[in-house]
Amino acid sequence: MKLIRQIARSVMIVSLLILSSYAGPVVREASFHNVFSTNNYYGPGKDMTLKLSTMSGDGKVVAFCGYEYGGSRHSLLIHNFESTDEPEEVTLPSYLGHIYTNTGMVSNRDGSRIFFIGSDTENVNGFAFFMVNGKTGALTVLLRTTSSETQEPVNMATDAAGDYLYFNETDDGYGKGNLLRIAAHSGAVKEVVIYAANIAHPSGGSGKYIAQFDVSDDGRTIAFFVRGWDKTDDTSNRYDTELFVKLADGTVKTLTNDDQNDKGSLVISGDGSTIVFTGSPSGSYHWMVTTPLSAVGTQRHIEPGYDACGDRPGITKDG
Repeated sequence: MKLIRQIARSVMIVSLLILSSYAGPVVREASFHNVFSTNNYYGPGKDMTLKLSTMSGDGKVVAFCGYEYGGSRHSLLIHNFESTDEPEEVTLPSYLGHIYTNTGMVSNRDGSRIFFIGSDTENVNGFAFFMVNGKTGALTVLLRTTSSETQEPVNMATDAAGDYLYFNETDDGYGKGNLLRIAAHSGAVKEVVIYAANIAHPSGGSGKYIAQFDVSDDGRTIAFFVRGWDKTDDTSNRYDTELFVKLADGTVKTLTNDDQNDKGSLVISGDGSTIVFTGSPSGSYHWMVTTPLSAVGTQRHIEPGYDACGDRPGITKDG
């Protein structure tokens, strides 16, 4: 009888192990809190259309902008989840024509410095760089400029403290397309961080312009793409996009050399240790990962994306 009890107990334990092995994941129903309604924001029948948003790194502050559907009014709102019940509208300068949506908005870690760009209606071909405190609503005009002085930015990024706003210029074919930054704390003087023409492109020519980029939390490590002329014909319009990284000591390293243009979705971890991007070296898109200290062409394919890989991925601070 004792032996039978031991056998039965063993069978029960094995059964529990099998059940736990095949148990499905724990699924919890998501709960949502309606922070803001766009209905009738500008009056009866005058709804807001949301166009742009960003969230602080700690998830406590969100900023978003929109415009009157069928009208000309636009608004910027901030919401601090810790201190307010309703989003607050930020007072914008009268010369701000519209907020640029193609460059997006970027926030530092705690939401105290949120950056965006808008048109300047008081200057021909003018635009301005703005910073808003997502906790207080205080707005700072960092720099008012024109396209003859500064090529319009394509992408933006900031470090965790929000000390600098980084942006890459639109390529105009005349020596532009560089990576620059503006200090948020001691005057908005433009500073070129990387000159595209100085990057030795693997195709054999010089880099044409800096495309997508990302910066580490301390701003000392910068991953970036450079689009250069195709290596088989320097007069061709076909580009070759390669991945580079600027290290803390100022050294620029080449990380890819595969003569293919379909790279994107670039992101670097907060500590600067890991770089993730997409590419299609074999004709289909793949997620790939590398490190700033890796040798050229040693990136690992971590997941096929089939026809496409979607938007830029999220990545943990330590990669």
